[in-house]
Amino acid sequence: MKPVISPLATPYQFEKFFNEGETRWNDRGGAKIKTIVIHHMAMTDFDAVPEVWREREASAHYGIGPNGEIRAYVGEEKRAWHAKQANADSIGIEICNISKEPNWGVSDKSIDALVRLIGDISKRYGIKMEIIGHQFARGNTPEMTECPGPTLTRRLPEIRKKVEVILGHHFSEISKNVKEQAAQVNSQRNSMGMLDKKMDPMMKNK
Repeated sequence: MKPVISPLATPYQFEKFFNEGETRWNDRGGAKIKTIVIHHMAMTDFDAVPEVWREREASAHYGIGPNGEIRAYVGEEKRAWHAKQANADSIGIEICNISKEPNWGVSDKSIDALVRLIGDISKRYGIKMEIIGHQFARGNTPEMTECPGPTLTRRLPEIRKKVEVILGHHFSEISKNVKEQAAQVNSQRNSMGMLDKKMDPMMKNK
């Protein structure tokens, strides 16, 4: 099966950052993707990921750099290890920081790329994805992790709103097309009904 990757992303050390005989992902077990979990890398070196996961039982599907570059690390069809109980039905996206603690800043270009990526994922799966920070994913709490950091957490409403703008037009077009198709089907049914009525007397005369 060919890996599922956003056309906006470039494979980078794609599924090759694990120790021999191991992986950093597994099967989704039939779960349907419905959530986007946002993380911060907690580092300013974009190229260090995903290599750092070699020594950890962790992974994510995508990473976004300060210049807006989107890298793919694991195919979407696989269950990456990034958000505990939410792993099965989510896609994990890591954002590289431009400053360290306490703010863990991120660039506007990375936010713009994140919005476009979430929009692309949502369109391809045909649903409006739930968008959450790592600490709000099932099995996690703010006491357990500060990820995605203060800056991304503060900007989550902005991110959701921008994605909504992208998807609002997309899904309104889909709804319009569905309504038009339904109208065509009803018109055809009505035409067939009229034809049946015209044929009934003919059938009775036989």
